[in-house]
Amino acid sequence: MRLAILAHNLRVGGGLVVGRNVVATLPQLAPQHEYLMVVPADLGFEPISAPNVEWAEVRFGSLLDRFRVERGLLPVLLRDFRPDWVWPLGNVPLRAPGCRQALLVMDPHLFYPREHYALETTRNRATKQLLRHHVARALRDVDVVFCQTESARRRFASSFAFGGRTAVCPAAVSRFATLPERVETPAPLRGREGEFKALILTRYYAHKNIERVVDAFDRNRAALRDVTCVLTIAPEQHVRAAELLRTIRARGLEDRFVNLGPLRQDELAATYLSCDALLHPTLLESFSSAYLEAMHFGRPILTSDLDFAHEVCGDAAEYFDPWRADAIARALLALRDDPARRDDLVARGRTRVAHALRTWPEILQDALRVLEEKDEEGEPCPSGRILAGAAS
Repeated sequence: MRLAILAHNLRVGGGLVVGRNVVATLPQLAPQHEYLMVVPADLGFEPISAPNVEWAEVRFGSLLDRFRVERGLLPVLLRDFRPDWVWPLGNVPLRAPGCRQALLVMDPHLFYPREHYALETTRNRATKQLLRHHVARALRDVDVVFCQTESARRRFASSFAFGGRTAVCPAAVSRFATLPERVETPAPLRGREGEFKALILTRYYAHKNIERVVDAFDRNRAALRDVTCVLTIAPEQHVRAAELLRTIRARGLEDRFVNLGPLRQDELAATYLSCDALLHPTLLESFSSAYLEAMHFGRPILTSDLDFAHEVCGDAAEYFDPWRADAIARALLALRDDPARRDDLVARGRTRVAHALRTWPEILQDALRVLEEKDEEGEPCPSGRILAGAAS
């Protein structure tokens, strides 16, 4: 089978992590196939030198560059490679690709109602609507849609009235999120050993709901005086990221919020192990690798009482109402004051990540089976089975 894997528009956050793992794992897992890997340049994709792998790196500097790549370069690459399947990993299907097409959907804006991203800018909401419109029109050229959870699969099928093949293709703990031989506490966290440190590990996105955490600290100053919130954002990531950092300073909360800035994969272990819990107040997700990483590194999870979180975390998390600042404060205080509960969540998380969740080879082996399914006449099966993912 000849597979064209399109990861070129996976440039940040969880999408980039997924893309790197898929590209690195597939040729080792299934060397009998031939691959065209289209990846972004200078973003950590390790070139694969193998006779069955063609490698194409692309660079985006502007929307014009993206148009040039997707309307000019991609058709040429696909024409020359002549794939049996093209598999875009970044939410954007091709129109009339000239072969069978699978699509990995990772953008939850496509299938959650607007109240889940009400804080987003008008421009970004319009961009998401344009993407939704494109996906709706291009689905006629898609043979199978992979979603990362059963919740996402149901929501996608309902939102687009999609009656075609769907399957669950979850994420796993990144092969790049390794534990180094020596772990050192990040400098900004030194001297805070007596405080309860809650890590919000994410780039800035409006739906991550960090503003509500700031409100929680502002309204519960005395109770949260020995709780520190650790951020990993940069002001240039979003027009509201700089505004958030200014709000923290304006409210006099600099001593309660420590911003480490964006982290590399090899910095994850030290950051997790220097904190006491993962705080994930997000309002929508397709999947979140942070959940798996927290379980992997032995940290309890505090997160939103929403379907995607329950499906991935099960009984390995404490849940709160993410729309209520006081609920976030109460959840933080309850976990701070209950070390036995923290230990219990860590144990449940370790069990879950070891047994209930999947490795990248397992996940991709099942995905390949869906692509390889045939009906009695030798054509692709029109109703692929649903893959067991991270269901609770």
